[in-house]
Amino acid sequence: GILLPVCTSKLIDGYLSEEAMSKVAFLDGGKGLFRVRVRTVSTIYTPDPALNNFFQTYTMDPKSRELIEAVKALDSVSEALAIQFLPSLLNMLLYLCKPEAPLGAIAFRTMIKIANKVHRATRDSGTMRSRLLSIFVGYALDTRRHPNLYSTLCNQLLTLVFEMRMEENKDITTADLASIVWFLFDAIVKSMTLKLHFGGLLATTDRGECFS
Repeated sequence: GILLPVCTSKLIDGYLSEEAMSKVAFLDGGKGLFRVRVRTVSTIYTPDPALNNFFQTYTMDPKSRELIEAVKALDSVSEALAIQFLPSLLNMLLYLCKPEAPLGAIAFRTMIKIANKVHRATRDSGTMRSRLLSIFVGYALDTRRHPNLYSTLCNQLLTLVFEMRMEENKDITTADLASIVWFLFDAIVKSMTLKLHFGGLLATTDRGECFS
């Protein structure tokens, strides 16, 4: 904590200056009598090393080894921090999910793990969905930077399912994927809907070329 003196006289203009401070009367000779403790909480800056490193390396070249390792390290992020930084974290990972290997696949798997942590921590008893993840898709999912997000998620999901079937993926179980597949489908549907909306295609009767 910080110890501060207690002033007993009326403060004058510029009281923080060294000259003014000499004219101010303090209790007990200006000794520190008032203790202040500050605990800063931010959704922008975090003391967590894995999150902090990811935020700092996010804009690096997708082929950068440092960025790939930073994405992998997000596995260690706690449920509480995953919830606190959820909108930024998921949108950034979804943007990195582009099919280019190996970062796209790594970002997709990391996103699955983060979503699972949030799902387990925020799912209401007796329901299959996390209200927080539903709110994220409805209000915070950013498709502007990734207009073909639906295609990316479909590709990554099919690749992951194939790898799980061939037992090439050991860090995500069938139960893990099944518990949040609804979240992926909701994100895919929203991305497809917004593509039609911004493309002026919602009223068209010929949908054959909409998602080619």
